[in-house]
Amino acid sequence: EPYQWQVVMPPFWVSMASLTACISGMIRARGSTRWSLQVPLPASFMGICFSLCCAVLLRATHIALMVGRLHVAMEAFSRAVPMMVLCVTTLVSGRWLLVTLWVYTIVNLSSWAMICTWFWHNPFARLTGSGLAIFILSLSITISRILTLRSSKRLLLQDKNV
Repeated sequence: EPYQWQVVMPPFWVSMASLTACISGMIRARGSTRWSLQVPLPASFMGICFSLCCAVLLRATHIALMVGRLHVAMEAFSRAVPMMVLCVTTLVSGRWLLVTLWVYTIVNLSSWAMICTWFWHNPFARLTGSGLAIFILSLSITISRILTLRSSKRLLLQDKNV
């Protein structure tokens, strides 16, 4: 089938994003040598690879629709939409990074629940590993930010009272 490469290429590009980001981060962490500062930031490598992954999934959606495989098209499209959010996540920082991570979590879990409902008539029939991993990451970042804000408010009140 012409659309079967959609199973192989997205994990390949996500793996390449991780690998190139790690290598870039290690090179840039070496210091201010002449060649280490010329290596792009890890987020740019991740953004490029996530964009290629999204393009592969959208192309797989197009091919599956052309050959009349609606279920394959819906699965590929439900994986492409959260990948678009990850592309945006590589462009932002600070507070907006946490917002885009929560958007990715919601979009990924809800799109996978829709696919599970369509295929297995149960939204919780299969779990999505990436959605749960980013949910745990987003939740831990949110909790740590709340605890940090509380402790800084306490310190400010203590300084104010002294």
